[in-house]
This record gives sequence, C-alpha cells and structure tokens, in this order.
Amino acid sequence: MRNSDRILEFAQDAGAAFRGHTLSWRDSDSSPWTNNLDAAALQDTLVNHIKAIVGHYKGKVYA
Repeated sequence: MRNSDRILEFAQDAGAAFRGHTLSWRDSDSSPWTNNLDAAALQDTLVNHIKAIVGHYKGKVYA
C-alpha cells in the first residue's frame, strides 16, 4: 500500500476530505525517473503516470 493510500484510508475513516497534490515535479531531485528521457518519451511517461494516479484515486479526491 502506498503512503498516500494510507493517508486516504485514514481520512476516510475519520470522515475527512482527501486533497490531492502535485503529480510530478519537473526537477531532477524529485523526479529522477524522468532525467534521461527525450521530449517525446518524457511526455508519454508523464501522461501515463498522471493517468495511472488519477485513475487510482478517481472519485476519492475532492481537490
């Protein structure tokens, strides 16, 4: 289970809303998995990453 899934579960158990956050930073320190990608590969990778995260939390995030 991801840390964010644990936080979501805690929020749901407490009856609190769950707010999302930035899905990716374009910063070499925080996104090392994007450092060596060309523009096309970077775009594909980020689109896939965003779709996966958004799909995972669909209907569970209020903002």
